[in-house]
Amino acid sequence: MHNRQVLIGSVLLVALAGGLVLWHGQEGRAAQLPPGMDLMTPVVEGDWVLGLVRDGKLQVLAPEAARLLPPRFTAIPMQAAQPPEAAELDLTPYEGSAIMVAGHDGGGWFYSANVVDRAGPILTAVVQETYRTEEP
Repeated sequence: MHNRQVLIGSVLLVALAGGLVLWHGQEGRAAQLPPGMDLMTPVVEGDWVLGLVRDGKLQVLAPEAARLLPPRFTAIPMQAAQPPEAAELDLTPYEGSAIMVAGHDGGGWFYSANVVDRAGPILTAVVQETYRTEEP
């Protein structure tokens, strides 16, 4: 399983770098990373989860610890005087896709959460194969 996870990390890094090359290539310039970013810069700051959206809920695939108690996601900051349910993220627009959600893990809820990336069909298939998830 570890080798498969290393493979997916490599594929995602190549896909990200490839996207940057194509984007800059359209302008006829040499490929560059955004200012202040190098290949060792974390793509996501703070806590994150990777998973597949099924029936409007995230089936968490990584990190392993989040699979035990899949979190719910809210746009509300951790210290707000509102219940997290008041701004729970609607994941139905991402149905069938692999997504990454970032925020602050509050034990059962991710606060200030947002979807930072949505995989297209090819990368979703790679994620499904890597984690050997079954189709719904």
